[in-house]
Amino acid sequence: MRANDVEWHPDGWRTAFRNGDACGTCGEPCKRADVNAMGAGEIVYVGDGYSDRCAAQAADRVFARDGLAHYLDEQGVAYEHFDDLHDVARLLAPESTRESEGDWRANPGSDGHPSKARVPSRRRRKRAP
Repeated sequence: MRANDVEWHPDGWRTAFRNGDACGTCGEPCKRADVNAMGAGEIVYVGDGYSDRCAAQAADRVFARDGLAHYLDEQGVAYEHFDDLHDVARLLAPESTRESEGDWRANPGSDGHPSKARVPSRRRRKRAP
């Protein structure tokens, strides 16, 4: 797991990106360098906003919500919706674990939240350099 730092300044909070170099893809300091540096294995990315756009497109599997989900919809990029990290943990759990707990996707929680009733996309794509 990797995350950027957030620093407090008198005029508000600022993100301190782990890699301050401009990205060759988006032209801004972003999180894509971290995704590309992860090497072999499936790269799972979880995000919700503007600063996640570039890195999400470099990952093998993406969990998105809010602004990131809207952007990926516009770009035609596959992702799996999440409301909170509990959703992500359930979806990453081995299939046998999910089966023993019941299929939460087919049976939304007691709050009746509709997004938990969706069966997320399982379409995979090759990670871009």
